[in-house]
Amino acid sequence: MLPRALHVINLARAGERLDAVLSSFDRHLTGSGMALNRFAAIDSAEAERCNTRGALAWAEKACFLSHAASLAAAAVADAGRPAWIVEDDVVFGPQTLARVEAALELLQGQPWDVLLTDLYVTDMNDMLELFRTQGRLAVEGKIAVLDLAGMAFAGATSYLVNPAKVAELAARLAQYEVIDLAIDIWFKREAGAKRLRCHALFPFATTVADTPSQVQPSSMSRQLGWWNAYRMLLWEQTDPAHLDGILDRLDHVLTDKRSAQLGRIVGGILSEDSPRSS
Repeated sequence: MLPRALHVINLARAGERLDAVLSSFDRHLTGSGMALNRFAAIDSAEAERCNTRGALAWAEKACFLSHAASLAAAAVADAGRPAWIVEDDVVFGPQTLARVEAALELLQGQPWDVLLTDLYVTDMNDMLELFRTQGRLAVEGKIAVLDLAGMAFAGATSYLVNPAKVAELAARLAQYEVIDLAIDIWFKREAGAKRLRCHALFPFATTVADTPSQVQPSSMSRQLGWWNAYRMLLWEQTDPAHLDGILDRLDHVLTDKRSAQLGRIVGGILSEDSPRSS
């Protein structure tokens, strides 16, 4: 069953980001029968007033607390249905609904806790493997549900939680008095330790908007830019010209010539191996 609603975590000052989500929802999910609910995000100032302990910046602590609180609310509002939590830089597409429905059908009768509808892939081997897998699935016209237990990943832009696990996950997150991990890294840690059964829908059913992060420090912007570009590469709706513009900006500050040359070589090899070129 589809969720009753999408719960959008959104700061009061981020009206433009909410408008973009609403516009994307109206274009692609209006006929789904789901509502779109705004969840008022906890901001840095509130996290600081609560004296939330831990090594993270206040913005990252606030993000963790917002996910915990939104899941607690969804446990009540969506009883018996999956909870769908999204951040306010999510982007939907024409295939979003069909892919989510297909993934939930594939998971019927299987143990699962969290289903991410897209994510950052942070290991080079995984990036190459997913690129190849996308080409194969495109030829076969199929989707897959990936087990994330052994994968290095990040991102919590959009995910569904098993209806039987929503309240439990909310309670687990709420118990932390010291927050030392960002919410997506907590997902990765728990998945790797097999304490949380995390999966990803692939090819992705959503993507992330090309907007600055409200949580990550500016020192991470370039690395996030490359990961974001890869995420967009695996999103069929990305305008190639737009992605070229992003890559051109990132190339402009690329200082390691040998790494750039390796990228060209790997691109050539993948192009030759791609099932789409046969």
